[in-house]
Amino acid sequence: MSVSRRRALVFMLTLWTLGITVARAIRLPNDFAEAHWLLDYRFGFIKRGLVGSVASVVAHVARFPMTPRVILVSSALVFSLFLATLCVVTLRMLRRRTFDPDTTLTVLVFASSPFVVMSAHLFGYLDALIYALCILSILCIFRGRLWMATALSIGALLVHESYILLGYPLVLLTAMLMCSQDRSGDQSSESAPWRAWIRFWPLGLPLVAFLLLTITPVLRDEHLLRTQLTDRLSHYKFIGIEGYEISAWETSGILEKLRQQIVYLPLMLVKMDVLISVAPSAILIFLYTLSAFGIRLFSRLAITIALVVHCPLIIHAVAWDSERIASYVVASAFISAWVLCETRARRCSDPVLLPLAVGVLLLNVFGRLSLMDGEVERFTVVQRALLYAPPLLYAALLLFRRYRASPEVDSR
Repeated sequence: MSVSRRRALVFMLTLWTLGITVARAIRLPNDFAEAHWLLDYRFGFIKRGLVGSVASVVAHVARFPMTPRVILVSSALVFSLFLATLCVVTLRMLRRRTFDPDTTLTVLVFASSPFVVMSAHLFGYLDALIYALCILSILCIFRGRLWMATALSIGALLVHESYILLGYPLVLLTAMLMCSQDRSGDQSSESAPWRAWIRFWPLGLPLVAFLLLTITPVLRDEHLLRTQLTDRLSHYKFIGIEGYEISAWETSGILEKLRQQIVYLPLMLVKMDVLISVAPSAILIFLYTLSAFGIRLFSRLAITIALVVHCPLIIHAVAWDSERIASYVVASAFISAWVLCETRARRCSDPVLLPLAVGVLLLNVFGRLSLMDGEVERFTVVQRALLYAPPLLYAALLLFRRYRASPEVDSR
């Protein structure tokens, strides 16, 4: 098989795996998700009001009401953008690593991971838009468009404040690695580190925006705003009781939520069913990152990446969705690996990584994730074996070739 055909096959297998994984848990937007599309700035500046404000303006101009069908179509557009950005990331990552077996299997592990399952299950939520904006922001940094990257990050914060832990650390990691590139290429004087860092100063503005989001609820009349939001959402009969819960959350400050729930953080971090389903993918991708770029386990860069990857777990201190939050770690690990692919030279791979990746791929294919609202994943074991047969067979082929070839021949 020619190189171009092999690469096309790998990308098609990735798309197939991604599609099957999405099909395992995708559903219609629930009431909680639909309510977020109805929040806007008509009662003043509030958290998560950007999407609803844009939707309300479009609905007013087009002269159609916000109905479940309209929210469904809007959610489908956002989710399509999310999947498109993931495809861009995987394709760029594969090209940078010349479609080598370790990268191919790492991509397949991500495409079958609990993060993709949970993202499909959260269809209609704002998580997909957050990650799409994060990836677009990183792409802008690669192209030197720092103000555009800053605007996208601020927009993501206005979509959902959790971006400060989901996407913003990845943006800062990208800036740090790009800065390291600038410094390595500038041998002029001792001031080179300052010149390398100073151009990234606009990326500090999203942190200012987050601080404003944090103090805004303190400056508002909590009872009045809660009543206004509840009355507005009550006009939409398809929302139900979720309208009041959303109103209560919108009028509660982050510090208040932190005070109420911080004591439960240790329990949320050690839920065994979540660790068993999510940890293998995250660990495998992290090990791939260290192996592919020759990063020592306890080096400063490795520790920095580990901190960035685990930042989403802090959300446990203010929210209860343990399965949802834990799956974010897989996304952070994968996006970090992609950023390293774009900013650092490749190294020889670890021979142990390939069989580990095959094992994690099997766990992702046949394991079951605890979904929200008491729902369960689709497809029986037999159905999964048939649907995932192409990537599983290709993984077995790569493993066979790895152990059949001699070290001199095994350059891929």
